[in-house]
Amino acid sequence: MERLMGSMVYFIIWLLVKVVCRRNIVMSNMIELMIWLMMLLASIGFEPEQNFEEPPNEEAMRFYQELEEASRPLWVGSQHSKLSVAVRMINIKSNWTVAEAAMDSMIKLVGKLVSPEFDIPKSYYEAKILVSKLGLSYDRIHYCPNGCMLFYKQDADLNECKLCGHARYKRTLSGKMVPIKAMHYLPIIPRLKRLFTSPSSAPHMRWHSENRRPPGVVTYDVSTKSNFNMRASLMWTINDFPAYRMLSGWMTAGKLACPYCMENSKAFTLKHGHKNSWRRNLGRVCHLPKVTEVALYRLPGYGVEHNWTKQSIFWELPYWKYNLLRHNLDMMHIEKNYFDNLFNTVSDVKGKTKDNPKARLDLKEYCRRPELNLQELANNKVQKIG
Repeated sequence: MERLMGSMVYFIIWLLVKVVCRRNIVMSNMIELMIWLMMLLASIGFEPEQNFEEPPNEEAMRFYQELEEASRPLWVGSQHSKLSVAVRMINIKSNWTVAEAAMDSMIKLVGKLVSPEFDIPKSYYEAKILVSKLGLSYDRIHYCPNGCMLFYKQDADLNECKLCGHARYKRTLSGKMVPIKAMHYLPIIPRLKRLFTSPSSAPHMRWHSENRRPPGVVTYDVSTKSNFNMRASLMWTINDFPAYRMLSGWMTAGKLACPYCMENSKAFTLKHGHKNSWRRNLGRVCHLPKVTEVALYRLPGYGVEHNWTKQSIFWELPYWKYNLLRHNLDMMHIEKNYFDNLFNTVSDVKGKTKDNPKARLDLKEYCRRPELNLQELANNKVQKIG
């Protein structure tokens, strides 16, 4: 049917051109006829096939040229190129935490040992510039030390958290202001564009568009002797406590960290370690507060009556508000993390034990165990005893 309509379109266009040429119709009238024809075709739902090939746009063309230049073998038969060497340099520095000055020294040594004809990066900075041309950049985003919010987009200029009021920066010994917490964000759009520029991955990127399926699956119900359209639904989530915060929108920190125990949990924050500590009281269980439908960044009563920070996207599901149990804690995951921390602390594993100076200072604050207090030495240093 589409081929027949396509043939009719081309015939009508050819006929219009003939009429214009024979009757000397002015160009403006010709354009009006063409517009009228396209509107007519659009009204009946016709879309012409687009099987013609287009050249890459300016950005893609520049990428292909730079990729071809950087991917040339170092010598005939070599499996390495300037780009692969640069990627390997960055990988070595990251895996082994090598200083940039040390990398530059090693790169200069390698440059003296190989032939000058081998086009390899002359410094670590040159290697980074070469890899950055792939377009797979990252953004460094500051966030609240308590995990309340990101200092991003419309909040990028704030100096303190708008939910808990915690400062964004701290001052170093040199007097420089640096962010207390920062994360690296990998933008998804440049990576999707690169997947479309690769001949091996581009066909897979079109799979969902070319193999679109209707919502639901036709299934036969033997009890009613009828066919129906079966759809999937989300019953609940199973996750650890940090993921509980992200999925539910309830801040799992502070006195109201647990949405069931609420203020009866006797939670408090350690003075030196700044960790949350809970001692559950089973006397009363509070009802869950309802998620507001108003898109406010700080809801009234936050930290006092509730800990809602956002409305979870799950509430857009029409049945989500009727679920009695929406989120579950993965006890196997939590017990595994607890055992790891306990084992590393008892074994005093360096870098993983929780028995650190801050923990000893908190022991002095909250526990009557003077034998575990930090002991001051003559050189103004402290030592753990026991």
